[in-house]
Amino acid sequence: MPVSGLVISLCDGPESRAEALSAIRQETRITMGVLVANRLSVVLDTVSSEEDRQLWDWLGSLSGVSFVEVAFVGFE
Repeated sequence: MPVSGLVISLCDGPESRAEALSAIRQETRITMGVLVANRLSVVLDTVSSEEDRQLWDWLGSLSGVSFVEVAFVGFE
């Protein structure tokens, strides 16, 4: 089971940022950290590396997300 720590950079526009945050909140495999200066730390907890990668890609495709950085990936 991979566990990934990511930092998501959000756009400056309040509407697109709010849409992205709403979508991220609804995803049960994501634990959200604190939003600081349009950067949000998150932890992904998935059952496979393929699912983990799909979730990274989904995050990067969200309107309001400008960049997704990988800070940590652990395989248990």
